[in-house]
Amino acid sequence: MTERSDLDQPLPTGGLPRAERMKFFTDAVVAIALTLLILPLLESVSDAATHHLSTAQVLREHGNQIFSFTLSFVVVASFWNLHHRVFEHVEYVTPPLNTLNFAWMFTIVFLQFSTALVGSQPTDRLLLLLYIGTMTLCSLCMSGMSLLTTRSREMQGSLLTSGSSSLAHSLASSVLFVAALLLALLVPRVNFYALLLLLFTSPLRHLLARWLERRAGVPDAADA
Repeated sequence: MTERSDLDQPLPTGGLPRAERMKFFTDAVVAIALTLLILPLLESVSDAATHHLSTAQVLREHGNQIFSFTLSFVVVASFWNLHHRVFEHVEYVTPPLNTLNFAWMFTIVFLQFSTALVGSQPTDRLLLLLYIGTMTLCSLCMSGMSLLTTRSREMQGSLLTSGSSSLAHSLASSVLFVAALLLALLVPRVNFYALLLLLFTSPLRHLLARWLERRAGVPDAADA
């Protein structure tokens, strides 16, 4: 008697595809995006060699590029970490979740373009809109995915969980990114320092977690 492979077995929950393939693909996209962030700096090294610049001169002349690379790397790594926390409780993928995930990946990839502009163009409102706005859109997509996954038992399959912690984290990040974008656009002299508002992510996350737990009728475990 011939055994049937797992691929031949009918999928539960209405035939929804499993999430593993999307998780692996997303991880690959983020890894490539993180690697691409360094390319503008590598080009500056070639230019420095052509013009016989010293190491100190390279660091001084490309300080903005180094800053934008470091900031973008930290932000993308944080986004990936939150994405991992949300999707570790996801077993099946619905079309809306798949669409939001591709939108999220688009912002991760587009951030490479925004980062390159920060190191090569004067800082103005349009540049702030592109750079911080891309991060804000990425965070909003993450919040949308977190909302979908925490509200759908169908996507969680056998990995049932409240997901309130990751939802609170994504919502806190989105609120602060929106605030940072508005501050940067309304007060241009603040420019990228508006992103310092993200330092308040942890306390805001705890407040939102408590609110979500109370709303769900679960004992307060935000600090657990």
